[in-house]
Amino acid sequence: MLTAEGKTLLDKLRPVLLEHKGRITVEGHTDNQPIATAQFPSNWELSTARASIVTRHLIGLGVAANRVTPAGRRRHPTPRRQRHPPGSRQNRRVGIVLYTE
Repeated sequence: MLTAEGKTLLDKLRPVLLEHKGRITVEGHTDNQPIATAQFPSNWELSTARASIVTRHLIGLGVAANRVTPAGRRRHPTPRRQRHPPGSRQNRRVGIVLYTE
């Protein structure tokens, strides 16, 4: 689920993303806590789902579908130490990478 805060941020990025002519990769990340549910058998499925949700929203904003690729990155790279809850929360994120031609 995309949060209201996430939607607002993506909406603000819309002009930049529409102006950008290169490829865009949407990278979903997770923390290092293993997951094993019916919906998400592993962190890879969870990270891919996060990326897919954001990708769908970007396409809904008018970004060309053939320029956007979702990618599940699981828990890497890790910007924050995983031992502390704030660091783990920050690793549960989505990043947008813009490529130039």
